[in-house]
Amino acid sequence: MLIHEKLTAGRCCTITALQPGVLWGVPQRIVDLKLRVPPPVRAGMDVSGLQSFTRALGMLNALSNESLTQLNRCAAQVTLEAGEVLCEAGDPARAIYAIHSGVVNTMGKQAGSEFEFTMTSPMTFGESALVYEEEGRVRQAKIVAGETGATLVKWAVNEIETLIGYELHAASERAFTCKFFEPIKCGT
Repeated sequence: MLIHEKLTAGRCCTITALQPGVLWGVPQRIVDLKLRVPPPVRAGMDVSGLQSFTRALGMLNALSNESLTQLNRCAAQVTLEAGEVLCEAGDPARAIYAIHSGVVNTMGKQAGSEFEFTMTSPMTFGESALVYEEEGRVRQAKIVAGETGATLVKWAVNEIETLIGYELHAASERAFTCKFFEPIKCGT
């Protein structure tokens, strides 16, 4: 049974199946982004300087200007209050993040040892969302906003893959591997 409201989100259509099979629904936002329809203004999203900010992020600096622009079209701003938890270890990993301002603390367990470290702007995290296949995409650590809170830029993995393909996967794997082994190397 097709749930008309979920697929059309205010649009109206009639679908007639000519043969038994599978029907794929693509969210209108993804179609609009791919067709370069100007994105709607999102409450709280300050896009001024977003292109230069994301260009400075190590994981994104290999992208072409066109790919970076496409990526930024699906960016969302996330504001965390001091001490607010973004995610727990083991949660599904469906997005990557960049710290625009503030501080986030990362806590977890690796190779039998607990670790904790602080990340500040312009660092990225959540790379595991791009490293593994869907079933393996889980958060490796708990992320909590520091004493001053944090403003993050968020990109959903499904939108990244739709808009720019798999260009970021190799870079995210390198970034994830470095962070994954850093606590062990440093003995913390």
